[in-house]
Amino acid sequence: MALGTQITLNKISYRTLFDSLPGALLIVGFHRDQLGGPTECRILDVNSEFEAFCGLGRDELLGKKPADLFPRFEEDWGGSNAVKKLLGRVIR
Repeated sequence: MALGTQITLNKISYRTLFDSLPGALLIVGFHRDQLGGPTECRILDVNSEFEAFCGLGRDELLGKKPADLFPRFEEDWGGSNAVKKLLGRVIR
């Protein structure tokens, strides 16, 4: 099987699995400063239930900050310092 075909099949398998999981799910990625510390998070992927929950399509959600969708995100999650502490524990 050609590599391109295998990559396409893997993407289809991932999308099928991710969309079949129960609940509204999103994957976020963190941008880092020059020292490697997290500076902000952006949405990398969402499942179909998250799209329905937000009333927005996947393409509209990708790249947004969670705080753009949920104004209390920083407050509810303790702000960026809490995220930095959490990531420090997870990464190190």
